[in-house]
Amino acid sequence: MSLFTTFFQVFSRIAYILIALCVGALTFAISVWILNASLINSIVIHLDAPLSQKAGLLMSLLTSFSASVPTVSVVFIVVASVLFGINAALLAYYIKVRQGGLGGGSTVLSIGGVVASFLGIGCAACGTIILTSLLGLLGGAGLVALLPFGGAEFGVLGGVALLYSTWFILENISKPLTCPVT
Repeated sequence: MSLFTTFFQVFSRIAYILIALCVGALTFAISVWILNASLINSIVIHLDAPLSQKAGLLMSLLTSFSASVPTVSVVFIVVASVLFGINAALLAYYIKVRQGGLGGGSTVLSIGGVVASFLGIGCAACGTIILTSLLGLLGGAGLVALLPFGGAEFGVLGGVALLYSTWFILENISKPLTCPVT
């Protein structure tokens, strides 16, 4: 069975489309909110407003974030969110088909891709937000500045890892459930 056939077999079921959409949307929201952490802190903690207004402000960040973020970061966030949603749905299908197995290498690759993608969130001018913060704790914030693209490499690395993970899961789904007779 080809990988495209396997992909369409999985996503012909509404449950897996919903998983991909929900996980992708959640990944997108978390990515955008991480970029606006100080603003969100001000809204949630310091703003004296009803909960509905606070929620409305948080939701408005999701639709207007591209005005304050470089195009490269917007592309990284959208691609990582879509790929992670697809990856999560494929992984859920794989685990269900394999009768409750944990996915083995597929799970590790998926998580690794997401972590690398989150490390690459930020802008080219000021570097990656999360990676710079983590390296700052370790005393290595200046290392990101030495990278040719200011840390955007981690966004690319995350996207490549998610693509590979998606391919790997599709390969495993398309394998027969029985061992070949030799």
